[in-house]
Amino acid sequence: MATTSVEAKAKGSPVNRALLPPGPRLPVAMQTIRWGPRPISFLSRSRRRYGDTFTVRLPEGESIVVLSDLSSVKEVFSLHADEFSIDSGEVFLEPFLGRRSLLLLDGERHRKERRLLARSFRGDGIGAHTALIEEATLRDLATWPKGKPFALRPHMQAITLEVILRAVFGFDLDERFERIRASFDRFLEVGSSYLILLPPFRKDVGSKSPWGRFLRLRADVHRTVHDEIALRRTAHDLGSRTDLLSLLISARDEDGEPLDDDSLFDELMTMLLAGQDTTATALSWTFDLLTHHPAVMDRLVASVDSGDDAYLDAVIKEALRLRPVIPDVARKLTRPMRIGGFDLPAGATLMTSIALLHRSPDVFPDPLEFRPDRFLQDGTDYNTWIPFGGGIRRCLGAAFATLEIRAVLKTVLTHVRIRASRRRLERPRRRAVTLIPKNGVRVVAEPRA
Repeated sequence: MATTSVEAKAKGSPVNRALLPPGPRLPVAMQTIRWGPRPISFLSRSRRRYGDTFTVRLPEGESIVVLSDLSSVKEVFSLHADEFSIDSGEVFLEPFLGRRSLLLLDGERHRKERRLLARSFRGDGIGAHTALIEEATLRDLATWPKGKPFALRPHMQAITLEVILRAVFGFDLDERFERIRASFDRFLEVGSSYLILLPPFRKDVGSKSPWGRFLRLRADVHRTVHDEIALRRTAHDLGSRTDLLSLLISARDEDGEPLDDDSLFDELMTMLLAGQDTTATALSWTFDLLTHHPAVMDRLVASVDSGDDAYLDAVIKEALRLRPVIPDVARKLTRPMRIGGFDLPAGATLMTSIALLHRSPDVFPDPLEFRPDRFLQDGTDYNTWIPFGGGIRRCLGAAFATLEIRAVLKTVLTHVRIRASRRRLERPRRRAVTLIPKNGVRVVAEPRA
């Protein structure tokens, strides 16, 4: 789709900071340092001083308007496709996902590709993966130490990586699966650094430097995935396969056009990266909260044993509310608009703070308490509960992620009892664009009688 003059201005011209809401006056470097490792603390302090809407400054001259009240969030998620772009995300995500990823597309291209991909995430299709999730969880459970403290998050990562690789590629547990799993393990580890998200730190000064190592491991992942795409295109049973790669190769958009190799590759990378680490982190946070709230844990175990999923779903929603894995989503205005009580210019970058909205006492009473009952009583309002974003760009994989979290929790709680080995809840730590438990969620597990 052709870029309009307004869009070009929004993407190419710096925004006059005097036109933006007030915010912290700290130097850019100091704001970056405070926002990087502990964004929720920094933004919470800023909200207390400047109100629900304020501006923060980051490197490269970027000024970001943070929105955290319900009315502003509704306004942002109600924007039409021609009223915003997401090109601000290209700086951070393109090296991981590729420029043709759905997460980085705008306008008509985004609409067409989203509709095509949505067919692969229909409820009846993703439900077929439940047995695969249970199998992967049981296989990993067999490796858990019994009666000794250990970090739970690496086990959640192992489970979700196996699930997403097998769901996407249709792998058996063979040499091809082990090859690509090892490749992604190395890539995910080096890609977790917050520094490589920032352009000033993207300097290749050899294979030992963070960016240099990232580029070399990314090249290895790219070769592996491209090999699988080429192999699958020649498969004689392509039409009968149910893995996501086969479905995407066979898919056609509303004009009858298939995904080309570059788009197909970038969408696979998006599924693999966005669908694995985020779900592992969500599971880790959920177990951290459960093990530090024994009464909730006991009630959940009893409901799982009885086959009643209502309380399980409430626990999942409450965990994602209190510990959103991705704390914010961004939009860049392509035209002047009034949002959050401010007249904002074209080119202004808006950041809807998921974490701050979820911690607003006006939206969730006693917001820092872990109370799953609030979702039994009030249900879910998708304008206030937004761990998967909202509007026309809400995460396509939300249903799959929820299915996986539910299946892993049920399988684990059916077979073991776990308790915290640390007195306090974990503190969040930045891992690329996500917030993970700082110490990996240390627990002790014992087989159930």
